[in-house]
Amino acid sequence: MKDLDALASQYTKNLEEHVQKYWTKLYQTPKDKNPALDPDGSNHDVDTDPVYCACDMTGKGEPVTRTLNISADKSIFIPVNDVGVSDREHPGEDANGLKKQAREDEDNATKVKLTIDHDDFDLQDFKNKKFRIRNPIGPFEVVIPTDPIDGLEPPGPAMMVADGYYVIIKPLPPGDHTIRIEAGVSKQHKKSGPWYEDVTYKIHVT
Repeated sequence: MKDLDALASQYTKNLEEHVQKYWTKLYQTPKDKNPALDPDGSNHDVDTDPVYCACDMTGKGEPVTRTLNISADKSIFIPVNDVGVSDREHPGEDANGLKKQAREDEDNATKVKLTIDHDDFDLQDFKNKKFRIRNPIGPFEVVIPTDPIDGLEPPGPAMMVADGYYVIIKPLPPGDHTIRIEAGVSKQHKKSGPWYEDVTYKIHVT
């Protein structure tokens, strides 16, 4: 089995910056074009570096498969078990309150598994815990669009924070690759019930 550290890209040293960009993208993109609700990969931008994979915002745990065609010079951002929390979901909460919600959400993680081709990585293992954000990121401002992800209404400026487990891997060699994200929390911040995701990326690198 490969060492996840060996796969990590140079972007990992700026991980928090990329996490903020990722969540800003998700919260500012309308529901019908949002990569976190993408059933097949068609809502993903493959021209950025890194290319940003996305969670399954439904949290239902139903398998989702997305197909991407990317170039061999692109690193890949992978949110393995992630959470964004804003004052839309928690009206009246200040920054400290939002950070508490985010931290507790990820502290309740039951599964944080990443598979890259044939190699499995449990990010809750001691050696991989470095990929957990040490302290929730933020607050930072996002602008909620019209027709946003459910629960983020109404449109306009919002304050948010982020926590979770994230990896940015080096460019993959040309050919076909598979990245699978399996994640869950026993109690998510938006409701009392659990949240699960099972997202597979079929990636063709040229």
